[in-house]
Amino acid sequence: MGIQINGNTDIISSTDGSLTIDGSLTIQGADIRDLQDKLGDLVTVKDFGAVGNGVNDDRFALNECQAAVLYVLFPAGTYYLGGSYTFTKPVIFMPGARIKWGNADIVTFSSSLDAGVYRIFEISGTAKVALAGSGQPALSEGYVEWWGAVPNDASAATTNLAAISAAIKTLPVTKFRRQRTISTIRSRSRMGFEHFRGTVRANSTPTLGVRLDS
Repeated sequence: MGIQINGNTDIISSTDGSLTIDGSLTIQGADIRDLQDKLGDLVTVKDFGAVGNGVNDDRFALNECQAAVLYVLFPAGTYYLGGSYTFTKPVIFMPGARIKWGNADIVTFSSSLDAGVYRIFEISGTAKVALAGSGQPALSEGYVEWWGAVPNDASAATTNLAAISAAIKTLPVTKFRRQRTISTIRSRSRMGFEHFRGTVRANSTPTLGVRLDS
């Protein structure tokens, strides 16, 4: 915001903090900014050196980010983690952003996680996601799409089954969006659920939950 003083204007301040203006004073409003410009003000992991090309190990940059700010914001990109890693700050995934790791490594979230209904995890081998918190998991619920489930695509049956299984094993509550068909091969999980073409029904009292989301 700018201040423009017109003519012979005297601005006199007194010891009691009051302000006297003798003349005309024009205050110009702030420039209108679009969303993309505003998002440029946000501090992201790339400000700390993260590359997001799916190859370079971005763990050092994430350490720098967590030490400096109150949250970890991932813009679009694939961020490779070359080993197990723990997020101690809230994590936010913007559309198109995902983290990638493999082997038997574990990525732990000990604070909140915020993401839309899109893939944010690219996992290989026996790697997995873990939730940690003081007395309760850091994350209460999430979507199967985070693990790569693809709705309305029968050719993704095997991928979808793996995604559903990983989500149910990790999350206290796994959310399925309404009016979506998630095709899977028939399989019974150790959690007491049977999955078949997006249908989830309890065969026994489960330790984790499932909820239909609008």
